[in-house]
Formats: sequence, structure tokens, C-alpha cells
Amino acid sequence: MEIIVPAISSRKKLQNIFLLLIILSSQIFSSLNIAKAELKSSQSHFAKISRKPIPSNFCKNLPFPSDCESIYLTGFSTSFPSSKQDLFDHSVQYTIGKAHWTRTLAHDLSFTSSKRLGAHSETAAIIDCLELLDDTVDLLSNVVVSRNEVPKTYRDDDVHTWLSAALTNQETCLESLETHRLESEKATMATSARNLSQLITNSLSLYLSSTKSKSGAGAGARKLLSVGEFPAWVPAGDRQLLEAPVEEIKAHAVVAKDGSGSHGTIGAAIDELSASMAEGGRTVIQIKAGTYQEYIKIPTKQKNVLLVGEGKGKTVIVGNKNSDDGSTTYNSATVGNCSFHSSVNSRFSFNYLFCFQIFVCYLNFWSVKNK
Repeated sequence: MEIIVPAISSRKKLQNIFLLLIILSSQIFSSLNIAKAELKSSQSHFAKISRKPIPSNFCKNLPFPSDCESIYLTGFSTSFPSSKQDLFDHSVQYTIGKAHWTRTLAHDLSFTSSKRLGAHSETAAIIDCLELLDDTVDLLSNVVVSRNEVPKTYRDDDVHTWLSAALTNQETCLESLETHRLESEKATMATSARNLSQLITNSLSLYLSSTKSKSGAGAGARKLLSVGEFPAWVPAGDRQLLEAPVEEIKAHAVVAKDGSGSHGTIGAAIDELSASMAEGGRTVIQIKAGTYQEYIKIPTKQKNVLLVGEGKGKTVIVGNKNSDDGSTTYNSATVGNCSFHSSVNSRFSFNYLFCFQIFVCYLNFWSVKNK
């Protein structure tokens, strides 16, 4: 049996096609309207604050007013601060975000410059900046955490120290970049480091002015030394440790050139203890008499390190790196990564070298002199 399919006229086909086009056009138009509405909604809040003028008294007295205003003009914060303390919190939060971004930039530049130059001295400047930015992120994080602590366990001087150290890190980075003249890497990294430096400067200025107004004029003066010739911020337990005779100190590692200790070099002892003491606490390394020609690099994460020597002319650490041989200022330090940079060609003859948790080194040495 033959099945006959009724023929569809050309006019009917055109009507169906036209109807289909109308349906598709309606759906596309509807989708565009929804997307436009969502975009308008997402921009509306930023538009409100960006159109609203920033009160001039918020940023005008800071060292870098335009950097302060950028916190609000970029939409980072959706409300204006109600006090100096509030502005300080906004400033630090914004700055730590910039520090993370700058660290990522340094990481990318170190990769590209290493690929282009290989193990070249110019690459060291970018690597210096990368390590210093690691430290800067930690320091700024300390400030953020401390502001949210209840009850308060930090001192006002701690915040001052953290911000000052973060600022010094950027200056050291810029100095390294200037010493080793790079091409595009230097220009890009230097601009970011300089911008970060200005943001930290504003945060430090805000903190000092807010604490001064809160405590009264003159109340913010820093008392560096107290009874016993120790800084006021040195805990009682650490003072006892520093005052104890060497033979009474229980060391985690003993360094000796003659092989009588647990390690033959200071660097080896620090490397091993950095991994085993990851949970924190004081790390004590006794260094027996001898002259140690090495460069000590204490990892940023390894705080609370105490190096104990045997006295003047007995335990000596020497180094002779300088910019002429291609070393950066940061990496020429005989003992580095403890938030101070010793002079190049330096000679340490000491009893104690103490690295505290707040990233400050206290040196109780008999002599530090250039060769």
C-alpha cells in the first residue's frame, strides 16, 4: 500500500520560519535585558560611592593623599571611615591586598628574568624583593590579626615595629633594584614597590596619629631600654635566658668546627632546626669557639632564634660580600633575614645574637667591627 504525504506549501514553510525567528529574537532580547540589569545592579553601589566626593579631612594630612583616596575610588571599601582608627583599618587591609599582588608580580618577574638571564646577578635583585615581600605580607598580617584580638595581647610598639619593618623592606627592595640595573623588570618592580611603600607610609602615619590622639601628647614616646639594659619589650623569661651562664643554657644544637658538636656549620644547624621546630618556641644554638666563614640566613618563618657564642675573640662569624662582586645589599648581610642588615665585610664576635618573635634582633655582642 502506498502512503501519500500531504505536500506543505511554500507559503506555509515561510510562515513557520518567520514564526521561529520571532521566538528566537524574543529570547535573545530577553537575555540581553537580564544581563544589562545585572550589570547595572553590580555597578550601582560603586557608582554611588565614586560619585560621592571624599571628605577632604580623611586623606589630606597624610604623606600620600592620592593613595589614601584610591582605597575608596577603586571601590575597595563601600563606606567612608568614621574615625582615624577606622581609616587605619581600611588602609592596612587595602595595603595587604596590594602586598599580595606585588608579591605575585615579583614571583612572575623572577621566573621570566631567570629564564632570560639564567643564574645571573641581576636576577638576585628580583629574588630579594620576592623574599622581602614574603616578610612584608607576614608583618602586615600581624597588624590585621592584632587589631582583631580580644583580649589585646600586643603592645602599641609592636604595630609600630611591624609597619616600620614592612616599610624598610620596600626600601631594601628598591635599593637592590637600583644596584642591579634591570630593564623592563626593574621598571615594573620598582613602580610596584614604590606604590606599596607609599601605602605603608600612610598606614604608619595614620597609626601614629591615632595612637597619639588616643593616648595624649607625649604618651606615645617609645622607651627603648629599661633596667638591666634590655629593651622594655623583652619578656622576663628571655631576659633570664640572656643573663644565664653559657654552660647553664640547654641548646637544641651545638656547632663546632672540630666535629665535637651536632653540626659543623651554623647554616646546617639552622636548616635542620627550621624543619623540626616548625611548631614554634625558642630555638637555641650554641656555637663553640672558632672563626666561621659563612653567611647565616634565618628563614622568615623561623622566629625566636638564639645563637650563643663563647665570647669576645672566641666565637667569630666573618663575611666579605659586597656590591662589587655582584651581591645585593640584602644578600651581603653576614647574618640576615632577621629584619636587620649588617654591614658588608663585617666581623661578629659575640656572646649572644637573639632574634625575637616580633622580627627584631637584639645583639649582646662584645664587638662588631669592619675588617
